[in-house]
Amino acid sequence: MILSFIFVVCFLAVQTVCIFLIVVSYVAIWLHTVKTSKPILTNMGGVGVSAIQERNAALQRSIVVIIVTDLSCWGPYLIVSTLHAVNVIDAADWYPVFALVLLPLNSTI
Repeated sequence: MILSFIFVVCFLAVQTVCIFLIVVSYVAIWLHTVKTSKPILTNMGGVGVSAIQERNAALQRSIVVIIVTDLSCWGPYLIVSTLHAVNVIDAADWYPVFALVLLPLNSTI
């Protein structure tokens, strides 16, 4: 019993760290894009600025969608799994829903 609890806790910890790294990585990509496009925007003198700003806005929207879908799909799973691991709720019936509906949704978006 204790060994299985340790496994579950380690598994949930790894998943949480992975989600955190994904969010941090996408935010770093967006910040790097904004930082590197600022000198280009100032040196262009208005020519083509709107195209770069549109591309940055599209990248920002894509990153927000990725982060929101990751958190909305994996967040409930992590919360329910944690509550199940500490015997607060019995989530045995919820896992098929996560496996068949919620987590594949993350891959499609």
